[in-house]
Amino acid sequence: MERRLRLRDGADFRSARRSGRRYGSKLMRIHVSRGRCAHNRYGLVAGRQVGGAVQRNRVRRLLREALRRLDPGLLQGHDLVIVAHTALVGMAGSGVERELQRLLRKAGLYPGKVAGT
Repeated sequence: MERRLRLRDGADFRSARRSGRRYGSKLMRIHVSRGRCAHNRYGLVAGRQVGGAVQRNRVRRLLREALRRLDPGLLQGHDLVIVAHTALVGMAGSGVERELQRLLRKAGLYPGKVAGT
C-alpha cells in the first residue's frame, strides 16, 4: 500500500476511532471518519488476540490486498481504521475482500458494482 494511503500517526488512529462511525461483523470492525486529505487513508490493526506474529502479518497482508483492489471504487476523503478479529486468521483472500466490501457498503463508501463478479 502506498505510503500516502496509510494512517501512521497514533493521533490519527485515535481520532478515527473516537470520532468515526463503527461498522462491524464477526470478522472485522471498521471505524470511518472524515479525513483531512482528498484521498482515503487506512490503518490496519491486528492485536495479539488474533494470534502470533505470523497470523497477524498474514491478516494484515490480506486486508492490504483487499483494500488495494477496492480503493478505486470507494468514495474518497475518509480515514478508515480496520480492526481484525480472530476469525480472519483462517480465511481466504476472496472472503476477506467480500466481507470488507460488505462493511464498506454498509458505511456508504462503496456505491459501485462488485468488482470481479
